[in-house]
Amino acid sequence: MLYQSGFLQTIPNKMFNATEVFWESFEHSLNLNKRSANGKQRILSIIADKFPYKELQTRLHVSSYTIHNAKIHGYVYNHECPAAPKSLMRRKIMPQEYENQFEWFMSSKKNVNLSSYKVDAKTGLPLKYLSD
Repeated sequence: MLYQSGFLQTIPNKMFNATEVFWESFEHSLNLNKRSANGKQRILSIIADKFPYKELQTRLHVSSYTIHNAKIHGYVYNHECPAAPKSLMRRKIMPQEYENQFEWFMSSKKNVNLSSYKVDAKTGLPLKYLSD
């Protein structure tokens, strides 16, 4: 009777669901991101404040650590700002002469005392303590 009066209508199985389309598109954009973690953090910072952690984790398959960093990025740098560049680590190899001097210093009994009871787990050698 309600159906004939027009109060009930059949719902097709493949009805357009804007919410699901949004989440699928957003997850797809995170996966296709070329800037790896920094770009994901920036993209995620746009919506991180508007949704709870659990929903973002289940819908986008990201960790709570990523969401937390995205929220911090949003607070500190704002949403329009690109991710902060990471500083380059520069390594300088120690010259052989310095290495030899260090070995001589550490093997000298004037400078180092050997432990009689503590042993290094990896090498099995006694620990060395600097003398006063």
